[in-house]
This record gives sequence, structure tokens and C-alpha cells, in this order.
Amino acid sequence: MRYFFSRRPAASLLCQAALLLGVASPALAQTASPADTTRLRYTEEVAPAPAPAAVPRAARHQWKLGLNNFLINSYPFSPYSSGNFYDRLYYTRVGLHLAYERQLGRAFSVQAEVSPALTYSRPDPSAAIEGGFALRAQLQGRYYYNLERRLRRGRRPSPFAANYFALALGTGTNFGNVLRETPNYLLFNRPGAATDAALLYGLQRRLGRYGFLDAAVGATGLLEDGGVRNVGLAASLRVGLALPEATRAAAPVPVDEATALLPRAYVGVQAGGYSYRVHYSEVNPFLANTVTMHGNERWTTRYDDSGVARNGYGTYTLYMTTLPYVYAGYYLMPRLALQAGVQYEGYTQGIGTTVIDAPDGIFLVSNLKVQHRDWAVPVQARYALTRVLQRRLQVDVLGGLTAQRSAVELREYAIANRQATDQITYQFQRSVFGLHASAGAALAYGFGRRRRVQALAEGVFTKELRGGFRSGEPLQGGVSAGLRYRFGYR
Repeated sequence: MRYFFSRRPAASLLCQAALLLGVASPALAQTASPADTTRLRYTEEVAPAPAPAAVPRAARHQWKLGLNNFLINSYPFSPYSSGNFYDRLYYTRVGLHLAYERQLGRAFSVQAEVSPALTYSRPDPSAAIEGGFALRAQLQGRYYYNLERRLRRGRRPSPFAANYFALALGTGTNFGNVLRETPNYLLFNRPGAATDAALLYGLQRRLGRYGFLDAAVGATGLLEDGGVRNVGLAASLRVGLALPEATRAAAPVPVDEATALLPRAYVGVQAGGYSYRVHYSEVNPFLANTVTMHGNERWTTRYDDSGVARNGYGTYTLYMTTLPYVYAGYYLMPRLALQAGVQYEGYTQGIGTTVIDAPDGIFLVSNLKVQHRDWAVPVQARYALTRVLQRRLQVDVLGGLTAQRSAVELREYAIANRQATDQITYQFQRSVFGLHASAGAALAYGFGRRRRVQALAEGVFTKELRGGFRSGEPLQGGVSAGLRYRFGYR
């Protein structure tokens, strides 16, 4: 509605007044002059109805490229076993996951996945590392049971971002070596292809505009001999790129959470295991096994269990069980932090014994001890792939350098009355320092409104820089889980 005002000029008013006096003077005697000459008029304009806003439609299908199809220096028997037979075995896989998921109904979908990879293996300690090609395929039927609830809560309206139950059927084979793979099994000396079936519970989420995370656990078994064999636990994790994006409509984020609640620093504590490649001197520090006579008793001192191998020295893989792994970090930018931590493990073990062969029997005396002290100091940059740090589910990538020091001390004690004493008859000390490159990813789940406390799991790969990137010096790695506390919000 608009209002218009008009006011006549004073000269025009005077002329009109004179005319009225000359022509209609009788009327003026009875009518008073107007007190105001302002006139008011208005018109009304009706605004056109706004055009309806375009509502984005969720895509009914998506392509996914998983970037974490790799397995470094693992083996079906014992991936970490320093100095023994299996420590010289080797298996590495590097590849991709390519998946296509199609919505069949509002809560049902079907997904097909193929996983090609290059493999390197040494199934026999005396053989050389040989290359091969692995190919796995999997078909899943999924039911997203909480999709409607997520939509009611204003979560991202995607048909593929929810929790699900799935029935999966997978198969796989390797070309060029004796190992066989399925989506859930790594098999030794199994010619041809193998097939497995699994019942899974999982969740799938979008990470930003183009990323995705798909994790599942459940039960699986091999399909062979007309039945299901080797029933066990199944677990899978897919992290990578998803194109096209399931929807362009993002869930609203409160302004104070998106901009104001930015942590300055954090501390964390985790438990797990990490392996590092160490390079001790190849010179054998042990004495040769000795045989001495003490009267009518024969004493045989064995400095190891085999009499040939000197376990634990030279170049080998050190596996550290870190309890705990503590670290602290500071945010240089809203999503970029620099952190430093400490890992430590120390223990004492007996590596040999003295056998006393006497007329009244055979006696074993453990009089050799080795003390191990291992330290690692990872210094890493951590970058959050999740744009808003107050999201409950967060994914980080991290990388940097790790300084590692190992030290050993052996002591041999004298024997009296067929028992070890405190008198040291032989000892040596050695230490080694190494620098390792590290890279990996972490998955965190936050609690509370500001997500100050997070449950976190991470996995990293490490490479000893002294050995370079030769095929004979495999990658190492580690996993851990724990809690992280973020503070200093601004």
C-alpha cells in the first residue's frame, strides 16, 4: 500500500480566494475557509506470489572409489614375529575399490564392487619376492533401517547415508602367486578362486562434498564342499570418493557451532601396537655355546634356544605394544593441527639357559637375561577432512616423522649351588636410532554438545628412511584406539 501527499502553491490559493469573494460572497458569510489545503490519496499494490523454491532431489545411484585397498607386510600366519621363521615371510597388496550402488526402493539398495590390486609375496623364506595380480568382487543387498529417522532429524537427505543390514556374497583369486583372497579371507596355498558369504551390520556417511565412509562388521564363512566352512568375524572399511554427490542439500549447522566453537588444542591417550624397522649391527654379540666340566658335572650354556640363530639383533622388525601412547596437539588453523607424542615399551626376558648334566639328574638354570627399552616419538601434522569440527563423526588424515630408539642389555650371571647368583660374568649393551616416515588416517566419534571428548581409532604406515624404498625393506605400520580431549574453545 502506498500513500501520496499533494500541497497547492500559495499564489494559486490567493487567486482562488479572490474569485470566490467576487462571485459567491453570500455563501462566504455562511461557510468558513478551509483550515488545510493538504489532500491525501492512496493506492494499493499487490506483490506477486514468490516462485516455489527448487527442492534438490537425491540421486538414486552413486559411484564410489575406495582408496584404502592395501595390506602392507602381512601374512596368514604371524605378521609380527621377530627373528623367527615367519618374520621372513612377506605379503603386500596395493589396489582400489570400485563400487556402484543403486537404490531399489526407499530403504533398499544393491551394491556391486570390484577390487583389483597388485600383490607382492614371499610364501617361502628361501624364495624371492614375486609379483602378482589380485581380483576380488562382491555383491551386496542392503536395507537402510533408520533412513526415515535421520530425515526427520534434519540430517543430510541421501538414500545412502544411514545405518544398514546387508547380505554379501564375494569371490576372489590371485594371479602369479600361491595366495588366494576373498573380501573377508586371505588363504595360503589355495589354487583357483574362493567364495565367501557374510551377514553384515554397517553405516555409510558422506564426508564433505565428495567423500564417503562405509564401515561394516558381521559374520562370514567360506562356501566350499557344499556348505559353509570357517565361520568367523568379518570387518570392512571403505574410505574414498563418491561421485555424483548423493544430494546438494546439507543439514543446517548452527552459527555458533560452525564458527565460534573452534578448539585451540587437544591431548590424547591411546593403546595399541606399532612396528618399526631397526638396524642393529650384524656382528653377533652373543658368546658361542660353551661346554665346561665341573667335577663330575657337565655344564652346557646355551645363549639361545636354537644354537644357531641369534634372535633379535641385526636388521629386523621391532613390534612395540604401546601402553599407553600419549600425545598433545595444537591447531595452527581451524582444521590443521601439529601434534607430538611418546610411545614406550620395556621388558626383560630370558633368552637361554645352562643345562647341568649331573649323576643325580639334569638341572636347568636360567642365568641369562636381556633387558629391552624401546622409545618412539611421532611428530605429525593432522588435518580434518570433516569441515565442521563439531560434527559427531570426524575423519582425519595424518603424516610426519617418527624418531625411534631401541636399546638392549644382556647379562649372564654366575651359578652356585645350581642356582643363578647376582654375580655378572658377561654382559653387553647396544642401542640404535632410526628415523621413520609415517602416514595414516583416524576416525573419531564425539560426545557432548561441543564434542570435547572423542573416542578415536587410527591406523598408520611407517617406513624406515635409512633403507630407502627398496622392495626388500617392507613398510611397517600400527593401529591404536583411545580417547582425545579438545579444549581452549574460542
